[in-house]
Amino acid sequence: MVLRTIGEVLKARVLRKDKMLYLGITFEDVMKSIDKFFDDESDEIANNLNSIDKYSSELFNGVVEKNVSKSIQFKTTNPGIYIFRMNNTVKNQNGCFDKVSAAPKLNGKNHSKLRIKKDSDFLADQILYLGKSEESVFKRLNEHITYNENNKTYALKLSDENRSNVLGNIDVFVFELKEEYIEFAKTILSSIESRLHDKLLPRVGSKK
Repeated sequence: MVLRTIGEVLKARVLRKDKMLYLGITFEDVMKSIDKFFDDESDEIANNLNSIDKYSSELFNGVVEKNVSKSIQFKTTNPGIYIFRMNNTVKNQNGCFDKVSAAPKLNGKNHSKLRIKKDSDFLADQILYLGKSEESVFKRLNEHITYNENNKTYALKLSDENRSNVLGNIDVFVFELKEEYIEFAKTILSSIESRLHDKLLPRVGSKK
């Protein structure tokens, strides 16, 4: 049996072992197919951020790119992946960026891999942060952009005075999951997010 689409692969993954054997599918076959598909998809995303018009995907409804501001709006309420990328050089002022409660901090390991210091300025084209939402990308992005001192949700909170200097100097890329794959959102998004973190080395946040 040839597993032609990621949907077939993921559905095969949850079959009972005796059913899989009946169909001529081994667990190892399924896992190899899944890993290869996710590797290819994360490569497609990472390699095309600078030429996003060339991006195509079986999993996502293309990509939406927008400049980040307090008034940013998205139509999608689907699950998805998002990537924050700097579009300008911004001063990293005296460690202020990390002085925000319930917010991801600068990633020392990624800075070492990038061969820069944690207090280095944020430069154009650097990846600031990436993440996923298994429910609504629109809702999650609002949590990252807005700031409410009573809201303890873990998010970037870019409107906080210690981080607001980067607001307006970031583009966000949103990859909305297609309807037919929403039932597999947790597996798909977690797998791709983890791979993208290794490829793009965001300056903020740790690998999930």
